[in-house]
Amino acid sequence: MEKNKNENPLMVSTFPLEGERGGGLYKEAMKQLEEISRTISSGELDVDQLASKLKQAKELVEFCKQKLQAVESDVNQILGESHASCSQETCQ
Repeated sequence: MEKNKNENPLMVSTFPLEGERGGGLYKEAMKQLEEISRTISSGELDVDQLASKLKQAKELVEFCKQKLQAVESDVNQILGESHASCSQETCQ
């Protein structure tokens, strides 16, 4: 069976969800979502292919959502630490 040259070999299940910086992985996931969107919009998929692409998109969206929540948590923690270390005289 010949592999589609346009198909991305990166599998969703290989994305680390915690403990790694992963900025490039987020970008890759977004690129895959854009490609899935274009493929679905083309209207050239059969029902089985469509179901597969929708499942993959769901997993990618969940990955991206988790990454964004982790970043938001980190930012809130940093801002909280920064705010707590400021006195009224030095931070306004």
